[in-house]
Amino acid sequence: MSLAVRMLLIATLLLVAESSAAKAERLSSSLAYMKLLFCAYGSIGQQPQPLPPGFENQFAVAVVEVNSSYDFEKAPLPTITLIDPRGIRTMSKRVISVEVFDEPYELHEGNVAFYLNTDPRGHTHKWNRVLPAGMIHLRTRVALATQKDISEFGGRCRVDIGPLHVEGPVDASWPTG
Repeated sequence: MSLAVRMLLIATLLLVAESSAAKAERLSSSLAYMKLLFCAYGSIGQQPQPLPPGFENQFAVAVVEVNSSYDFEKAPLPTITLIDPRGIRTMSKRVISVEVFDEPYELHEGNVAFYLNTDPRGHTHKWNRVLPAGMIHLRTRVALATQKDISEFGGRCRVDIGPLHVEGPVDASWPTG
């Protein structure tokens, strides 16, 4: 095989490898973006007193829309951070669930009921950690890393999926019963 043919073959292989690597590229904020659709937080009702160490009593739910240019497999789990008006952050302690949110919207239904509930006619299902090319809606439920009552929290909500992040207002809090 001549040197010119070998060089052409090597150049072709490099181009194929480079284009394959572009599709396998890690999740990048230049290839995808997020929009916050809804965020709420709240506590559980009856609680033991005093609270045992590590007891989870504060939770948050966020729904985001992710638009990406490529399929991303094994995407990081979303995290939710609440930021109070003074800038104090309440972080996620653990992710409870992440679902592909595909619920039918009812005109008489308010946003809180729509985003927090699952309609039996909907197609909401467990997320497989793939961000497909195009748009997907994800609903994330987390336990928050605090035991203090944040029922009068207000503030903002931040959702992160790896290098992707979005921040917006908290839309609601649910009663603690």
